[in-house]
Amino acid sequence: MRVLFQPAYVHKNLGRPAVDPGQVFVLDVQFQIEGDQIEGDVGALPTWIYSGALHVGGAVLDGLVPLPFEASGAIILILFVAPDNRRLTVSGSGVSVRAIGRRSTWRTMSRCAGLGKAEG
Repeated sequence: MRVLFQPAYVHKNLGRPAVDPGQVFVLDVQFQIEGDQIEGDVGALPTWIYSGALHVGGAVLDGLVPLPFEASGAIILILFVAPDNRRLTVSGSGVSVRAIGRRSTWRTMSRCAGLGKAEG
């Protein structure tokens, strides 16, 4: 299953992600999930995602995922969808996350939230 964030806000820095100053890029990010178990009402797409977390093994990546990123084993992607606070849960046996397309520098910031619009 593919989940595409168009666009996503990507924070790049040399220190702690979303904590230390850095640059924010606007680009598309694709989550490729092995498996297709979906729980929740997907509703109309595209839609806005306002919060989410990726569970990989015992780790929880809450709102921030390294780019690129790959993991095998049990994964759960939880997304909260606006405007009605729907919860979508996608489960699988692995995930690959990568930026696609061109990036554009949005601004230099001291903090960044990793929210974006998603298509299925």
